[in-house]
Amino acid sequence: MKILLAFLLLLGLQAYSQQDSLKLINTYEIKEIQPIFLGGDKNLLEYFQASIQIPQSTIKAKYRGLVKVKFSVLTNGIARLDSINLEKMTYGKRKIDEEHRIIAKSDLIKSIEKVFFEMPKWIPGYQNDIPVIVVYTLPFKVF
Repeated sequence: MKILLAFLLLLGLQAYSQQDSLKLINTYEIKEIQPIFLGGDKNLLEYFQASIQIPQSTIKAKYRGLVKVKFSVLTNGIARLDSINLEKMTYGKRKIDEEHRIIAKSDLIKSIEKVFFEMPKWIPGYQNDIPVIVVYTLPFKVF
């Protein structure tokens, strides 16, 4: 029984090896190059720290928490803002009327949009030597 089992295992491995070697004939190399912010990740961090201005209305409302910004680096190197997720943001314990809440949220969104509108071009990403769109999610805290 053990010999039969070993024979079946070898037979199965042999068949897999033959099938695998057929696949190698049709394989090709995939080249992927991620987009690069001019100056690298360090400059990107410095750009965000210098550019994002938290509006006074947001500070007064004590609107704090985690912001997730989804953006795409397009084939021409432009960073396009796709969405701003404020689900993890909360207001301070102080009572704030609805109008001031809306203003604080709106001003923060405008400030983030401005950063992306003024962002310098990136070196685009490539796959198989063809420029491609690459999507990123950038989380940061407002406190």
